Amino acid sequence: MKKIIVVLLCIVAGVANAGEESCRRIRAHLLIGDARNACREARHAISGDPYDSDLAASAIRAFAAAGEEKEMLECWQKYTRLVDTPYKHRDIIESMAWAPIDRAAKAQSPIPRYISLVAALYSHDSKGIDIIQRQLRDNNRLLRAMAVRVSAELQDKCLRDEVYRLFREERAGIVKLEAATALGKMGVKKAEQELLQLIGDRHVDAETRAAAIASLLQMKGRVNAGELTAFAKSNRAGLRQLAARVVAAFQLDDLFSVIEPLLDDGHAQVRIAAIHAMGIVHPEEVDGKPAADVLRRLTEDPNGDVAIYAARTLMFYDREEGQQHLKKWFNDPILERRRLAAALLSGGGANSMPLMEKIFRKADDPYIKMNLALGLIGQRHCTDDACEALYTVLNSNEERWVWNEQPGYRAVLPAKTLREQAVPGMAEAQSELTRLEILSVLAMLNHPKAQDAAKAFLEKRTWGISGSAAALLLTEGDDTAVDLIEGLLNDPDPKISIQAALILALWGRSEKAITILEDAYDHSDRDTQIRILEGLGRIGHERSLPFLIDKLGSPQQSLRVIAAAALLQTLNH
Repeated sequence: MKKIIVVLLCIVAGVANAGEESCRRIRAHLLIGDARNACREARHAISGDPYDSDLAASAIRAFAAAGEEKEMLECWQKYTRLVDTPYKHRDIIESMAWAPIDRAAKAQSPIPRYISLVAALYSHDSKGIDIIQRQLRDNNRLLRAMAVRVSAELQDKCLRDEVYRLFREERAGIVKLEAATALGKMGVKKAEQELLQLIGDRHVDAETRAAAIASLLQMKGRVNAGELTAFAKSNRAGLRQLAARVVAAFQLDDLFSVIEPLLDDGHAQVRIAAIHAMGIVHPEEVDGKPAADVLRRLTEDPNGDVAIYAARTLMFYDREEGQQHLKKWFNDPILERRRLAAALLSGGGANSMPLMEKIFRKADDPYIKMNLALGLIGQRHCTDDACEALYTVLNSNEERWVWNEQPGYRAVLPAKTLREQAVPGMAEAQSELTRLEILSVLAMLNHPKAQDAAKAFLEKRTWGISGSAAALLLTEGDDTAVDLIEGLLNDPDPKISIQAALILALWGRSEKAITILEDAYDHSDRDTQIRILEGLGRIGHERSLPFLIDKLGSPQQSLRVIAAAALLQTLNH
């Protein structure tokens, strides 16, 4: 009997040693990037010992590295029966998530490559950086632009160098714009001279110049008098505009005299920037004359936009006279000027009263009405009427909206997409988020129709912001808005409850939305399924891991890759 026991122990030990040796060989193949032979070793080993959990785990990693997604998932199913807590083994799940992402990053079609970029953003991993670097050199300009946008969200030295290279070498306008924007976010200080050259280039479009100015302001802590003087006296209008923007951004009241001549500059945008700076630093005199007198003269400027800015700034010196000059622009035949006047008036604070209320009550243009309503709410004046106006516009206006931020104001205006978008769906996403922000104002002020407005908002729209847009807009609902939308999770209309769950998922809030989204998945169309997977990733709760792993087996590559991205997001939550 003792001999039999000894023999059995030897056999068991031999089997155990064989399993360990197989795991070692699989790891060795993976270490040198030989996924093909790692899979061959794994297949042979698990066929001989299908009950070794460590061997199953090694096999999963091998199949994942080789992109053998079907075998990977079959092995995972076996693994879940061999261990008590398979979903606690996060490293194995992460390796599975990378399988469809790696394949998508190398696909011929640009769509899977685009989705892989979103996954890379969520990865917090060197693999993600490698994918982004590869897409920064992609032959598709939209993918390069998207890769730059994604890079700006990360602080990686290799990515900073690549974005800097693109900024200097890129010819495609959309990529140049994204690179100019990203340099400031990433703090690439060595790009200052190139940014200055771009700002001064008279052939550069206004949007790219504005992006370069914004980036330069992000990088600089303060400029000295000599540097500011050089900008102000430059023969390039863009650099003169930069001088005025610098004074406003850093509130350099002691250096305002340097940009005084720009109030009479030959370029309207330079004059506007100088007037805006004047409104920020409030000099008492300009070139030895009372500041108010200079502004009075500028209210007669032949350029309407300049005159409107001057009138609004004059309100800070002489409220009544400034309002009188601004008031006449609300009768201007050009709608854009009337909207500009309203935007500036709404941001004028207490100095805009009582004109803001008078224009608000007469206004029939929805954007003038809405922006003045927001201005009144900011002053806590006529809030009931202002909220009612917001409610009416929310329910009656179907155009795309966007927050337009310019020197002196932030206003809701109709969206006009004139160039290609680096992020697909970004224009629609910005519009929906703008509406949602207006809706949040109603909720914050306890407007009696806030719930009705929220319900109507969800009824009219198939909500869903693409994962890339959601990640890059970085929106987050406040508690009041969350409570408002959560109240619609149990609405008897399934469309409303699903849309409410998707909004909460966008904010990464409310675990209550998880069950609704998972239950709705199989009965939804493909676009909604995409939004559901992205939403679960935003929430990032570990209870969604089984659901997301199951979706790695989807027959559609896009759904597999988005499920994988959601897995990475959940693991790194």
